[in-house]
Amino acid sequence: MLAVPSEEFDQKKMWLKHSSEPWPKVLELWKETAGERRRETRKNCDRNVGEIFAEWPRYKDPIGYTLVSIIYMKLYDF
Repeated sequence: MLAVPSEEFDQKKMWLKHSSEPWPKVLELWKETAGERRRETRKNCDRNVGEIFAEWPRYKDPIGYTLVSIIYMKLYDF
């Protein structure tokens, strides 16, 4: 997974935190930020699920569960 430059990642993260539409854009940015999100999660591994959901609220959207499959696909190069 390629790293997204920090400023670009921060902008995309803020968009994802505060916007849930259009869903195709959510998916696009979710894929683009997968690597950095993973690094961030591993670096802060002492967080609980509630904290992760607060930081990445798209997980709580009605179809947010589909975002988990994107992570899985990125991890295992599907």
